[in-house]
Amino acid sequence: KDLQLTPAQEGAWTEFSNAMRPPATPPQRPDREALEKMTTPQRLDQMQAMRKQHQEQMDKREAATRAFYTRLTPEQQKRFDEQTGK
Repeated sequence: KDLQLTPAQEGAWTEFSNAMRPPATPPQRPDREALEKMTTPQRLDQMQAMRKQHQEQMDKREAATRAFYTRLTPEQQKRFDEQTGK
């Protein structure tokens, strides 16, 4: 690891890494046949629910990144910025 984490930072790294993983079960999309049976408002509701699910996952990742970042030293933060800014 380029960040040269200390043993005290390992737990924060684990939490961060776990939050970055894709969900164990990806969101289920309705199949084409199911979509065709839905009314337009039902399809819109379905799309809205999927967007909400995606946003919740992004929020979780953002919170984990912020929490991990605060546990880094200024030098580690600089390296993290360089690595994630590419």
